[in-house]
Amino acid sequence: MTIFRIIVGLILAFIVSTINGVSGIGYTVGGEFEVSIQAALKNGAKDDPRWQNQENGADSTMSPRNGLATLSLLLESKFGRFGLFLQVFCLLQFIAGLLVAFRSTAGVKTLTFLILIAITGASVEILGAQYSSTWGITNILGIIVSAMLVPVTLIMYKNINERDEPQEAA
Repeated sequence: MTIFRIIVGLILAFIVSTINGVSGIGYTVGGEFEVSIQAALKNGAKDDPRWQNQENGADSTMSPRNGLATLSLLLESKFGRFGLFLQVFCLLQFIAGLLVAFRSTAGVKTLTFLILIAITGASVEILGAQYSSTWGITNILGIIVSAMLVPVTLIMYKNINERDEPQEAA
């Protein structure tokens, strides 16, 4: 079971979290594009204080005023919100993968963290498939690894409980 645990952890840490990180960047850029197109089509950027007009000779462009304005505009887009969430979540998946790969036991806090990562990971893959309107191999891989994370975590928790029980003398 140790090899299985290590493989699940390494796949989660280095493959699934990387795919979700790259997907998060894609969704974030898509959200930025969506916000820019909406602002251009609605001409709402002129009235919105988060946008500023930048004049460069004869050309005039609108851009977000600062980083907080950019974040605020990005959070208005469902793709932007999902992309930012994925970028944070991929870090949590990486941490969870390393915990699974390099620890043989799990206490209550680690158990809770890993189970939440498994449930959220499967949910993220389903939501990502709905947003992209297609099921890909990466979504399926993420769901499989999330499903395998649950029994691996329960076995890790069982291992710590077995260590705490007093051994009977022979």
